[in-house]
Amino acid sequence: MSIEEKREHTEKIIEKLRKYKDLEFATKTGQELWREKLDFQIVFYQRLKRQIEISEI
Repeated sequence: MSIEEKREHTEKIIEKLRKYKDLEFATKTGQELWREKLDFQIVFYQRLKRQIEISEI
């Protein structure tokens, strides 16, 4: 997988994770936990994407 493909792949994952944040749950607590975990993953993939971009230099 090329660096560009890796960058595009991480962008797609970040977009999907952001869409998942709109899902409704039966309980407020469940929704808060879900969003908290998604935020963690979004930050992870944003950092990974940044690392991939740096490796292009």
